[in-house]
Amino acid sequence: IFGEMIVFRDLLGESSSKEEELTLLMSKFDDVVNSVVRQCSFDRFEELVHTAREKGELSASGIDGFWMTALREYYGKEADDGGDSPFDSYEDSSHLWSYVPHFHHVPFYVYSYAFADLVV
Repeated sequence: IFGEMIVFRDLLGESSSKEEELTLLMSKFDDVVNSVVRQCSFDRFEELVHTAREKGELSASGIDGFWMTALREYYGKEADDGGDSPFDSYEDSSHLWSYVPHFHHVPFYVYSYAFADLVV
């Protein structure tokens, strides 16, 4: 994240017009908001899973449920259901937690991404 910000600052400094500068700034703003919200939702998911795990083993469907809870808490109700989520539907989203290696190898590491975005 720090390296990306260095490149971004260089690109911003070399922009040839106010329009290009605004485009770069809006794109970076979108990236930061998305990253912070996403990483915070990941942290919430981990909190739900680890808290439940203290009480016993968890099933894959139980973990899927925690993922969907965090998704809805941070992104809102699906747009197809009249909500304000940026996603039309969460169909086929329940297993997406399984692709994040930090959940399996370095619990609660994801906070550092959000923190780094907010610091730089």
